[in-house]
Amino acid sequence: MKVQSTIPNHVEVGQRVKLHVGSRGECLISLKVMNQTNKAEEEVEFMIDTGFNGFIQLNQTTVERLELEIVDKSKSKDFMGDEREIGLTKTAIKLLDTIISGFPIQITPRGQCLIGTGFLKMAGLAIVIDIASSPPFLGFTGNKKVRKHLRKAFNYS
Repeated sequence: MKVQSTIPNHVEVGQRVKLHVGSRGECLISLKVMNQTNKAEEEVEFMIDTGFNGFIQLNQTTVERLELEIVDKSKSKDFMGDEREIGLTKTAIKLLDTIISGFPIQITPRGQCLIGTGFLKMAGLAIVIDIASSPPFLGFTGNKKVRKHLRKAFNYS
């Protein structure tokens, strides 16, 4: 994975990304998805899925709009445990001022686009979601001191 950053992405910087809470309480985040070959880009809404240990999952419609190339196929189990074949592509995602690329993106025929814990882990990011505040706050940090402080604040060693 390749990470290009112009400034640190810390919670304390106070930058915010577009976030809203869906009708079922799910956290939805808008990130820029970029086709680095033809320079196409689009703001895409993702559900933050802590049960998805992959990176990114895009639906076929988004892949077609951005003209992303399918580079491989793989077998995957969905949330019901059913195995299916999925396409894989590579692209770049912009999160705040950081462009992250070089990771596989799963393509599904339809459904919600997902951002998984694998993406956050490989990017070296911790995520803080405060749904109770108005508007809801979502922060990312790679700063080890901030992450240590968060663990201590939540009494999580």
